[in-house]
This record gives sequence, C-alpha cells and structure tokens, in this order.
Amino acid sequence: MTEKFKQQIKSSNKQLFYNSSGDPRAYKLNIRHLSASSFSGLATLIDGYIVPKSNIYLVDLKKETIRLAEEKVKLIKLENIK
Repeated sequence: MTEKFKQQIKSSNKQLFYNSSGDPRAYKLNIRHLSASSFSGLATLIDGYIVPKSNIYLVDLKKETIRLAEEKVKLIKLENIK
C-alpha cells in the first residue's frame, strides 16, 4: 500500500469500512469491518447483505480505492485480523 493512500485514509473525515475476512492493515489504520456499520446504525444486515441507511464508504486496500456503497453489499464474514 502506498504512503499516499495511507495518508488519504488517515486524513479522511468519513467513517471507513472494509469487507474481507480480515486485514491487519485495516485494523492498524482504524478502518472498521463492514459488519460494524449495522451496529453503528448506518446499515441493516438482511440475509447476509449490508443495506446502507446512510453513507458507507468502502475501502479496497488492494486497489487503493474508497467508494460510496450505494446498494446492498454481500458481507464477507470477519474471521481473522492477525
């Protein structure tokens, strides 16, 4: 991951989420797993999908992108953050 992207994440004033089985880089950058969006009232979990009620920004650490989730997203179960 480039330093430029790390700085973009650190300087963001948005609540950022990722959707994978676990990524220690996300944990270190204070990016929460997408499942946390339902606990914080930003989304609803329905049949394994996160349905946004408010703006949810998804971070793709491999592609180094941040995008607004505008439709339901298939939730990937968090398994490991080592």
